[in-house]
Amino acid sequence: MTSKLSPAPPSPIHLIRYHTSNISALFISTDNERLYSADASGRILCSSTRSLRPIAKWQAHTDSVLGVEEVGERLITQGRDHKLYVWRRPERRGAQIAGSATAGGEEPEKLAEMDVNALNYCRFSILSSSEGDVLVALPNLVESAYADIWKLDGHERLHAAVGKRSPSQNEAMDGRGKSKSGIIMALHLLPPVHPDHSRVLMGYEAGSVILWAYDPARNQDRSTSVEGVGWTALREWKVHMETIMGLAVSPDYTFALSVSADHLIGNYGLISEDGKDETVRTKHPGYGSIAIKCDGRVCAAGGWDGNIRLYSTKSFKSLGTLGFHRKSVDRLVFAHSFTPPQENDEDWSEDEDEDGYILTRAGEEKRGRWLVSGDADGKVAIWELLDFARR
Repeated sequence: MTSKLSPAPPSPIHLIRYHTSNISALFISTDNERLYSADASGRILCSSTRSLRPIAKWQAHTDSVLGVEEVGERLITQGRDHKLYVWRRPERRGAQIAGSATAGGEEPEKLAEMDVNALNYCRFSILSSSEGDVLVALPNLVESAYADIWKLDGHERLHAAVGKRSPSQNEAMDGRGKSKSGIIMALHLLPPVHPDHSRVLMGYEAGSVILWAYDPARNQDRSTSVEGVGWTALREWKVHMETIMGLAVSPDYTFALSVSADHLIGNYGLISEDGKDETVRTKHPGYGSIAIKCDGRVCAAGGWDGNIRLYSTKSFKSLGTLGFHRKSVDRLVFAHSFTPPQENDEDWSEDEDEDGYILTRAGEEKRGRWLVSGDADGKVAIWELLDFARR
C-alpha cells in the first residue's frame, strides 16, 4: 500500500540577517530593483534585489523607523523620534562593486526634514497629486486622533485636524471629551474623485475604519482647511473590537483590508454606493500585518504566531500558509508584478546592472512574485510565490 506524500512546505528563497531588532518597515521600489528594510533601532538597509547585496545601510533615526518609501529620486523616512526625513535615493557606487558582499554604501544625502507627531506608531501615507505635488498625510501635530495633510515640497500644510467633527455631527465621546474612536493607527491617502476633494482612510485604536472626504463647498470653496472644517465621514465601519494592527488599500483603490487581535479580516468597499463591509472569519486569531498584491487578487496576513496566510481577495479562499518566522510577522510587502512584453517587442532585452548581474525575462517574472516578510526577531524573509493567476 502506497501513501501519497504531501508537498514540502515552501521555504524562503533568501534571508536578510542584518537587523538585530524587530522589523518596523519594508518597501520595494516600483521597478523592483531596491528592497528597503528598517528596524526598531532606527537603522535602514537598502538591498539590491538582483545581487541581494547592500546598496546602503545607515542610522536614519534615533528611534524605531515607522515608514520608508521612494518618491522618484528621493527617499522618505519617518521615525518614532518625531522626524520625517527626505533623502537622496541610495545608489550603488563603483567602489562598492569591487567590495565584499557585506559592504554597504555611505549614508544617503539628507535633503530635508520635518518635525512630526509619532506618539501613535502611525506611519505616513504619500500620494502624488494631478498637479505634480507630493502629498503626505501624518497624525496631527497636537492631537493623535486627527490627521494633517502636507505638501512635501515647501512643507505647506493643506489640511489640519482631519477627522475632527463639529458638534452637529454628534461624535461619540468618552468621559474626557475625546473621540471614542481613539488615536489613528493607520492611514491611507486616496486619489480625489474631483479636484480639491481629498480623501483619506483611517484605522483607529478602537477598531473602527473611517473614510473621510473633503468638500470645498462645506468650507467656503477653500482648497485648504483647519480644525476639520469641510471634512465629513463618508463611510464608517466597525468590524474589529480592538486596535487596528494593519490596514491595506488595493492598488486600484477600490477596497481595503484590515486586521487586528481577533481572527477577522475586514473587507471594505471604497467605491460602492453603500460602502458595505464584509467580515472574513479566519481560523487563527492575532494578526500584526496585511498586504495586497499589486494585481489586487491576493492578500497576505502576517500572524502573531509567525505564520503568513495567503487568501484570494475575491473569495477569501485560503491559498496556503508560509511558515518560517518564530515570532510575530509585523511587516509584509509584495513586489510589483512584471508585465511581459509583447511577443514581437524588440525594445525589451535582458538587462545588466552595474554589478554585472543580468536579469532575464524569467528572472523578472520570478522577482515580480516576491513577498517579503519581517518579524519581531529582526529577520527578513524573501518568498517566491506561485503564479496564482494561472491556477
